[in-house]
Amino acid sequence: MGKKEMRKKYLAWFTCLFLSFLGLFIGCYVVGSESGVVAAFVISLFLLAFQIRKGDFNPMKFASALYFTVAAVGTFIFNLHMFVENR
Repeated sequence: MGKKEMRKKYLAWFTCLFLSFLGLFIGCYVVGSESGVVAAFVISLFLLAFQIRKGDFNPMKFASALYFTVAAVGTFIFNLHMFVENR
């Protein structure tokens, strides 16, 4: 494998890793509003759909999607305040 292929593979891996943590960062640091829950939920669903389409199984992406699904349902359907700091 040449340098160009290695660089391309590394960039794809790094981008996927960055996006995997992006949902968690948004969920943890933008919790002051419902938009943080929604953004983290959408990002985690996007990553889970990409994972399913690719045929891989990554427990971290599945757990993130599950957590933010529970957070979104708890925030918007059951009106819980535990996932949002300021309302």
